[in-house]
Amino acid sequence: MIKSILKINNKKEIMSYINAIPFKEHQLVYNGLSTYEFIIKDFEILFKQIIKKFLSMVEPEYNIIDFWINKYFYKGYVKKHNHPTNKKLTAKTGVYYFKTPKNSGDLIISNKKANMKEGDIIIFNPNQIHWTEKNLSKKDKIIFSVNMVKNFTRKDLNNVYK
Repeated sequence: MIKSILKINNKKEIMSYINAIPFKEHQLVYNGLSTYEFIIKDFEILFKQIIKKFLSMVEPEYNIIDFWINKYFYKGYVKKHNHPTNKKLTAKTGVYYFKTPKNSGDLIISNKKANMKEGDIIIFNPNQIHWTEKNLSKKDKIIFSVNMVKNFTRKDLNNVYK
């Protein structure tokens, strides 16, 4: 597990992008919404500072194959899960805590609290069981997540999962 901090200069601009993206319900997100099923076009441009930080925390051969945003409302959380990967691939999962009001619930990875707060970014192995505590704040919590794979691109996905 690798943890760091990212302070964003253009938070208001990013919020306007977030408000224009279609969020939907997701089976792992309780009382919240996700963009997981939606491909965010040009995410490398819109969220450049966040993408660069994720990639700087892993070896240079990694590429982001999934990028999504989750919003958690009052008492919202993500259920226990992991990110299964093809055994031929070396992968990492990352989470950036973009908007994290006080008492909005922590990230739990392999039964250990990650002690995340606004501006924190974390990378961990996708096969580790992880979830979040309930957002007990009346304000929305917003996180960005990625799946990254070594020596692999999004275009390669079709060949692996045929």
